[in-house]
Amino acid sequence: MTIALWLVSVLLLVFGVYMTAMNWAVFVNNYILRKKWVSAVPLVGGIAGAIGLGLLPIEGSWRYAWVPLVVDWGSAPVVVVSLLLAGFGRKRQR
Repeated sequence: MTIALWLVSVLLLVFGVYMTAMNWAVFVNNYILRKKWVSAVPLVGGIAGAIGLGLLPIEGSWRYAWVPLVVDWGSAPVVVVSLLLAGFGRKRQR
């Protein structure tokens, strides 16, 4: 059972890191390099990383399951920025 947990958690972590890197590439290209890129998979990298850390058979690793959701641009940061932009956009329209 431990080998299966290691396998699943490592696969989820690798996938989560890949998706997080792709979401940051979208951020850099859109907002720093001013190119137009689109991310079709928000939340996927952060959720995969969080589940991977939660399943990792190392004692206490589940305590850090929130980290991928904060680090992945396509997860919590983009949700917060979108809500802020939507809130400021409504004030400007009035």
